[in-house]
Amino acid sequence: MFRSLLINNNYSIEYINRQAVASPDAFGLYIPAHCAKGAYELFDLKRKVMLALMHIDRCMDKKMLVAIYIDLHSETYNDYRAFDALSRDVRSGMFTKILLVNVNDFKKDNFLKNSMGKLVSEVSGLEYRGLDEEAFQSYRLPLNFLIGV
Repeated sequence: MFRSLLINNNYSIEYINRQAVASPDAFGLYIPAHCAKGAYELFDLKRKVMLALMHIDRCMDKKMLVAIYIDLHSETYNDYRAFDALSRDVRSGMFTKILLVNVNDFKKDNFLKNSMGKLVSEVSGLEYRGLDEEAFQSYRLPLNFLIGV
């Protein structure tokens, strides 16, 4: 996964368990990350991924993880290819639960807030769970918390 991020230098999509597709408990993991100008150090991103995977292993049914979506943003690249793929997968019915890592950073990104709001209005029963890195626990997120209403 990290090798593909370095090659693409911007996003990664890894399909983990296609057998879980369309299950009521199926979920996708989305991690937006930022890389400083000219920095190739992916330590923070690796930490987020490892925390999320440990949380899934300990507290969730890891067999229900359908895919991991990562967008890596920098000053020169600010596209959302992984989020676009996640949106397509949710709309196609692959899963209706999304685990988000570091929700506070997520809330600062206007594109993601608006896109999540649009996705919620298009897909009924969509559920977000936020992973708090400091408390190492996830919790249900109301839509108005994400989009700042």
